[in-house]
Amino acid sequence: IGYSPKDSSWKVNNVADAIESLKTLKGGSTNYSTEEQVVGTWIDGKPVYQKTIIKESSFVKNEWNFLGQISNVAEVVSTDGIIVDSLAKEKIGGYRDSNLNSYMMLDENGVKVFVGSFSDRNILKIVATIQYTKTTDSATNS
Repeated sequence: IGYSPKDSSWKVNNVADAIESLKTLKGGSTNYSTEEQVVGTWIDGKPVYQKTIIKESSFVKNEWNFLGQISNVAEVVSTDGIIVDSLAKEKIGGYRDSNLNSYMMLDENGVKVFVGSFSDRNILKIVATIQYTKTTDSATNS
């Protein structure tokens, strides 16, 4: 990949900024936070926000469990998470993890996880990371 400071589409003016732009294009953020933070730009030019929610408490199996609130969500870009139980750490996905029968959802009421039955496992903690755009931001691309 070549980089030219004259390439205005990258909106960068030095090598350090170019490297950061490449990291964003790769699709990953290594700076996780329980506070909402901007981690990139969506296709329409809106900022992409990311927030990690960690909840340690009792969870009801085979029901939706509320994890936390995120306001003004326009579009969910990605979700990722992990369920820490008494035996292992199991990944949960955005729509459905067929192995665990667990789902994660973000709507106007907040982030929720449906925790399927895990036989005799006790769920100790859920960590969910959500990337999203907000209704309070304007699109910059047509």
